[in-house]
Amino acid sequence: MRFIRTTFVVACVAVLAVALAACTAPQTTSSQEDSVTANRQYMSLLSQMSDDLAAKLEGFSDAVSRNDTVGMRTQADNAFQVIEQMRQEDAPDDLKELRDGYLEACEGLEDALSSYIELYDNVVSSQPMDQAAYTDRIKDIQDSYDAAVAKLTETDQKATELQK
Repeated sequence: MRFIRTTFVVACVAVLAVALAACTAPQTTSSQEDSVTANRQYMSLLSQMSDDLAAKLEGFSDAVSRNDTVGMRTQADNAFQVIEQMRQEDAPDDLKELRDGYLEACEGLEDALSSYIELYDNVVSSQPMDQAAYTDRIKDIQDSYDAAVAKLTETDQKATELQK
């Protein structure tokens, strides 16, 4: 009799365990939900880095307005660090093209900042440069900067379309 009671209790516990397991929601998430979460996390990180980069570029502009060569270099280096951080972040497969667009634009910004500092150094160090050469260099730098900003704008539009 004791054996039957023990067998009955074990059987009831087993049935209850199976019933409870059937009632709980599955603990695994679908790969689609994982992908959406990864995309959101990456976009959030990218947004934060973009805000940081904008702040560094604003600092660069402030340094330019004060003719502060050390400040220009510092802010440019800070911007380059943010860009390097962007390079280091691995984008989800769905967003690799978007990441590449941002990086291409950021590389254009790097070139423009470096070129501007170089030109400024040349002017400050009194290396002879005629007005036409100076104007041409400024135009080239501005064109490089404008192309980078256009690429950023284009990539932002793609990011907006992806979020719809």
